Amino acid sequence: MFKNDQLIKYPYYHILIDIYPYFRYIYDMKTTVEINDNLLLETKKLARERGTTFKELLESALRAFLTSQQQKQDQYRFRSHTFKGKGIQEGICEGDWQHIRALIYQGRGG
Repeated sequence: MFKNDQLIKYPYYHILIDIYPYFRYIYDMKTTVEINDNLLLETKKLARERGTTFKELLESALRAFLTSQQQKQDQYRFRSHTFKGKGIQEGICEGDWQHIRALIYQGRGG
């Protein structure tokens, strides 16, 4: 990792690595992403126009996408599928699916 002379020059690295031994693996991680050529050119052009790097623009876009997906997921609600009435009809036992199936298909060839 670091030699003794490097630890003297940069003592904070030694502390950082002792506290977070996995940090260097996360920090130095690189990934290859295949992107359509036209999309890549448009993104690089937009990054130049905004005065930012391609990496920063890509990270920002991914964060925005993940946030929007989480918000969509949080907003989902089950719709009520209840019916008016007083529950199960007389003569039907809850869980007796053979009897319920027979009543559903009665007179329909089932």
